[in-house]
Amino acid sequence: MYIVASFFLGMVSFCCVVSFLVKRYYLLISLLILEAIVLIIIFIFLLQCCELEIFIIFLILSFGACEASLGLACLVIMVRSYGRDIFKSFRNYKC
Repeated sequence: MYIVASFFLGMVSFCCVVSFLVKRYYLLISLLILEAIVLIIIFIFLLQCCELEIFIIFLILSFGACEASLGLACLVIMVRSYGRDIFKSFRNYKC
């Protein structure tokens, strides 16, 4: 059971990293993939759970929530300012 779960989490994390490298032009997709990576890290810690790692799990969860809220705030500002969430469009605009 543990070997199957480890293999599954390894394959999902590999797919997430590859997707992040391929779809890095859009902020929303990048944020969703980063959240999936954070959840995979939490599941890996849950598979090997002990008392010390419970603190690490809560720490990772809190940093993941902060990262998600800051990322969504940046996404809202980008969409309101530029009209889209594509990173390549920043080169065309000057402050």
